[in-house]
Amino acid sequence: MTFKKPNSCFAALIATNILLWIASSSIAQEKQKYFQNIGTKPSVALNAAKLDNASKKLRLHIPNEKLKSTGNAASNYYRAAIFYSNLPAATKQRELVWKAIRQPLTDLNPQDFSTILAKTQFCFDEIKTGAHCQKCTWETSGFEGGPLKVVQKLIPELDPFRAIQDLLMLKARISIKEKRFDDAIRWLAIANQFAMHVGKMEFIVCGISAKRMIDKNLDLVEEMSGIPGAPNFHAALSALPKPTIDLRQLIRRELNYWRKAFPVLEKPIEQKRTADQWRNELLAFYQTGRIVAGYPKPEPPEVLEKKFGWMAAQQYDTAFRSLVNSGMKPADLEKMPVGQVIAIHASQLLNQYCGQSLEQLELPAHRFKSPRFGRPGPMPLIGISHYVEPTVGAVRSEFVLARRIAAMKNGQAIRHYMAQHDNRLPSRADDLDPQLIAIDPMANQPFEFTKIKNGVALRRIHSKPKYDLIEQIIFTIPNSAK
Repeated sequence: MTFKKPNSCFAALIATNILLWIASSSIAQEKQKYFQNIGTKPSVALNAAKLDNASKKLRLHIPNEKLKSTGNAASNYYRAAIFYSNLPAATKQRELVWKAIRQPLTDLNPQDFSTILAKTQFCFDEIKTGAHCQKCTWETSGFEGGPLKVVQKLIPELDPFRAIQDLLMLKARISIKEKRFDDAIRWLAIANQFAMHVGKMEFIVCGISAKRMIDKNLDLVEEMSGIPGAPNFHAALSALPKPTIDLRQLIRRELNYWRKAFPVLEKPIEQKRTADQWRNELLAFYQTGRIVAGYPKPEPPEVLEKKFGWMAAQQYDTAFRSLVNSGMKPADLEKMPVGQVIAIHASQLLNQYCGQSLEQLELPAHRFKSPRFGRPGPMPLIGISHYVEPTVGAVRSEFVLARRIAAMKNGQAIRHYMAQHDNRLPSRADDLDPQLIAIDPMANQPFEFTKIKNGVALRRIHSKPKYDLIEQIIFTIPNSAK
């Protein structure tokens, strides 16, 4: 099968829309879960807690001085995931754990989970050991079996790692229930370190998933903040690594990965291949993109032959026009195989999106632009959207998580005020210790502080697009503390 040069602009537009719709699979779901859950709770209960010397020493991650230089954390995590997945009735146990970390704390009975915790002690030991390792290297070197095999190995592993994360949250939540706050904080630190290690995987979607893990751990910090006797977490929140996941390194690593895995993306203008060779390279790129996007398996060869031939042929017009607009000569493009023209277009878009993402991450949060960064043109139909969509989501998640942490630090400042003023909420922001107030990083100014009945509302400044879902957080005094 060889490419034919079509002249149907309308078909190219339809095909582009089809592929963009296809791309909304597990990556889109992961982003949707992240942004739907972050900072959307109707209220956060606060109990008085002074920021004393003991609280200032608390950490919600494992400091560098406590990490050991020997061992590779990834090996421990693999062993834990395999063990947990192979337990008898593993699916049923995962469902029980999932429900336990979401039910009200008052309904949580630690005795109901004593058997599960005993059976999974090996997992806890492995995760604890791994979290204290300085090194976490996920094996992707050499592209054994090709890039598709590497992707098929790494991406599905996110699911058992999410299950391990739920298990760690259950361990911490039971400690909270029993008011063993030191143990709860210790397991939250391990869970956050585990998440930060998952964020070192080769792909950006892993970074998004890791940030969601950290976000879920912050839910437990909020939960503890409403319980008498829980410490103040202002210092611990302030000490969290910035950023929690190094997206800059992750984007660069993924871009380099695809360049190595698919040489057609590295200077495709200069490469000499036959039409069939270009076609085979693009087929492999498309198949791998499907797995990155969360599809469970590659397209069957007979389906791929028909679908890909049609999509790539229709895309030629779009790629040709875009490259001409970027300065290439039409005569030079006409001499090239169709597959090469499409590869050049794909390479340019991949570099442009990754470059724009890196530029955004170097800016202060309040200068963050729209999540699409001004799309540079139609996506090529070889599946490039599978690669660039998570890049956009990762950059956005970086700043939204920073905003949530800032809002939570203000909540801890309120707890400090309550401890000094007979459990009363402040009437205005000026009542708080100015050294403890955190500004809204996405607006570069203080949050709007409003006293309401039985609480305080911390609202964002309405200067950002609607995709940012943190409208307000309401802090209240729990009934037990009134």
